[in-house]
Amino acid sequence: MRAVFIFLMSLSFASFGGTIAKAQEVTFLMSHYLRDDGPGLHQRFLAPFAQSLVDAGQGRIAVEMETAGSWLGLISQQYEQTFDGLSDISFGLQGNPRGRFPCSQVIELPFLTDSATEANEALWRLYETHLRAEYSGARVLALMAHDPGVLATKNVAVREPEDLAGLRIRVPSPFVARLMRDLGAEPILAPPDEILEALSEGAIDGLVMPWAGLTEFNLFGEVTNVIEIAAYTTPFYLIMNQDLYDSLPQDIAAIVDSVSGEMLVDTFPQGWDQMSAVSKSRFLANGGVVIENGEFSREAWIEAAAPIVSVLEAEIAAECGQKLVDAARELTRD
Repeated sequence: MRAVFIFLMSLSFASFGGTIAKAQEVTFLMSHYLRDDGPGLHQRFLAPFAQSLVDAGQGRIAVEMETAGSWLGLISQQYEQTFDGLSDISFGLQGNPRGRFPCSQVIELPFLTDSATEANEALWRLYETHLRAEYSGARVLALMAHDPGVLATKNVAVREPEDLAGLRIRVPSPFVARLMRDLGAEPILAPPDEILEALSEGAIDGLVMPWAGLTEFNLFGEVTNVIEIAAYTTPFYLIMNQDLYDSLPQDIAAIVDSVSGEMLVDTFPQGWDQMSAVSKSRFLANGGVVIENGEFSREAWIEAAAPIVSVLEAEIAAECGQKLVDAARELTRD
């Protein structure tokens, strides 16, 4: 158990914001895999969450944070290091490593959701009704899904599924890889921090990611066209070590509960929408061309994707049960 209980008067700087917390009874060590010096998820979601713990604790709680490049900053280790007690709280990407959360990936089905609000609400409801067992041993503070992924390309405009034929498209997950392959593209699996170089060297023709990713990975100088197909979403987790949570004084545990769960999940869509709007504005200001919903037929994309989506649904149903797939469809039904 990593949390440090301090019953003496002390001063400590919380590394997420440099604020001073006095007389802490508990200091939580929080980790994630993202940069802490940009306008992305750290500044928008994670540092504010840490600050909310400090504020709600009224001097009794401090938070230290380890981010990308630190000993606790590996993307593939976030869940395990909190489960094992190396960190107290962690934020991670459910798909890395692949296979840890096979049932939660139902939210990744192509074209299942069309907004950050729908994706986050559906994922949390599915957690409450079908997915709790997948997180056994961890205290789930929140699950998050990003806004729908767009298709961004360089020097080529894509409007219809047929336009993908032969294009090399960087994909974020196996589900999106299979979607792109089925639609005629060549999917390229690559980490986000390699996309800029791949575009500049001509190794890929485009990519699929949320709008905010174009800002996070500085792609404005390379990407020229975006079509807002709302192709997919990706889930994330925010967890606490369960043994630690169970050992907290009752009032400290109540503070943790007060700033997490559904009330925290409800704040995610607005943050994603705001980041997307900023990124889209920057892209347009740089001369980028955006094809918005209404300027193309999203229904045509959904119809073209139907065969591979049916296959993916069957695979999830075989492992996790048809009721999960049915619930996901019901929660996202227009």
